Order: sequence, then structure tokens, then C-alpha cells
Amino acid sequence: LRHLLDAPELSLAIAFRSDVPVAAALLTREGPLPPPLAQAIWRGQRRPRGHLLPQSLSFHGGIREACQFTYQRVMRILVHPHCQQQGIGSQLLSWLQQESQQQGCDFLGTSFGASPELLDFWQNNGFDAVRIGLGTDGVSGLHAAMMLWPRSPKAQQVLPLWQSQFSANLDFYRRGMLRELPDDWWRHLRLLPPASATVRDSAIAHDFAFCHRDLLCDRPALVRFIQANTPLTPLSPRQQELLQALLTPGVLPAEVAQQQGLSGQKAATQQCRLLLRHFFPVPSET
Repeated sequence: LRHLLDAPELSLAIAFRSDVPVAAALLTREGPLPPPLAQAIWRGQRRPRGHLLPQSLSFHGGIREACQFTYQRVMRILVHPHCQQQGIGSQLLSWLQQESQQQGCDFLGTSFGASPELLDFWQNNGFDAVRIGLGTDGVSGLHAAMMLWPRSPKAQQVLPLWQSQFSANLDFYRRGMLRELPDDWWRHLRLLPPASATVRDSAIAHDFAFCHRDLLCDRPALVRFIQANTPLTPLSPRQQELLQALLTPGVLPAEVAQQQGLSGQKAATQQCRLLLRHFFPVPSET
């Protein structure tokens, strides 16, 4: 309670019926982040506290500009058990959408355990999926979903691009890290047609190679990049085999390390960075 009262980024919205509280939503304001910090987050060099949506969309989702926007993230939304299935939660979200727009917020967003029922609830209330976590929650066993509702003109302009990239990445993950999800689950997820930007894939590949971006999250973009580009310095047959193994859907770096005689996951990831550097000019020393 003290944190709620003292933290300026937190807010609480309550819905009443005849002066009786029947629903509540807890929100936190996230972003924008200063450009130097945003770049460090994108490169995997910084992970400051808070700002879940912009940080995760930038680093895990490969959306470099995500840290430039402001978000109101719905952390919790609760409806009294005797008042559920009456549309009260949806009415509260509708009010929050209007309120966030009046406050000059770019996105109203949320992150939650992606059960089919919750996917339907949030999408029926106008939210669009932009990320699915590759791992599952230890308690619920669910993958996390991130969804956004655009509230500003610039947010409305970029969100379809983010959604299309997300769809393109899912085509890769469905053959690997997310292959255990049943077909029925996928029928509850509403997606735009897949599309990826060559410039975005190139930026991801470059900063994976020379910085500290995440291999598992970046693999779809890395695969698209190497399919569209030729290494500036040739790869040996063994290097080509290693790179192909590291970018295979569903194969973990630790498994590749064991097969290739490397010391472990970190060594395998570092080898992938070194191999990707063959596709770029050597950075000049300053």
C-alpha cells in the first residue's frame, strides 16, 4: 500500500456500482527512456528496473524504437466474483483507453499468462498481440503475452509494423520454441500477415554480432538476414555447419555446444556472434 501511495508511476482505477466497488485496475506508466539508455537496452548492455513493455519489446522483440513511446501498462484487473461475466471488466478497460489517450499516452498495454480465455478477453477489448514469451511461467505453465492498444497517431502508425514482424517471427518459433502449443491455442491468437523489414533484420544481426543481444530471441531475424546476404569474408564448411546448427528452430545453444565440443551455452552463443561478424565490415577503432 505504501508503494502504491508513494510511487508516482502507479495509478489505481476503480469501478463502482451504487457506490460499491466492483472492479479495479492497477496501472504503471512506462517510457519513454532517454536515447542513450534505450540504445543500451537494445544492445543488451543495460536492464534497468521497471519499464517492462518498452524494455522487452526492444530487447526481446527486436523493436528498436519501442523505448521512444509512452505506455500505461495494466498490471492487474480484478472484478468482484459476484459481478463477473457482466462486461464490467470490459467497461473499465474502455474507460482506461479513453483516459490514457487524454493523458497523452501512446499505448495502453498489458502482459499476462496467455490462456485461451485471456487471449480472447484482451483481444475482444481491442488489444493486439506483439510478443509471446518463449519460456513458460513456473507456476501457471503459461507463456506470457504482451498486447497493446494504440492511443496516439504515431502509435497507430507503427503498431501494424510491429504486429507483422511478430507474425513473421512466430512462423519460426512455431517450428521450434513454441511447437508444444496446441493448434487450439493458436486459433485464439489473432495475427496480421507476416512481414519483416530488411533494415530491421540487418540492425538486429549487427548488434547481435557486436553487442549482447539474445540469440534465442533474435534467431528469426538472424535466419532471414543470412538468407538475404552473403558473408564479406567466406565461412569454412565447418563454420557454415555450426552457424546452421545454432540457428535451427528449437535447438538450444547448450545442445549445439555439446555436439560441437564447445564448453557450454555461452561459448556457443559467442561463436554465433563471431560467425555473424563475417557478414559485416570490421568496425573501425576510435
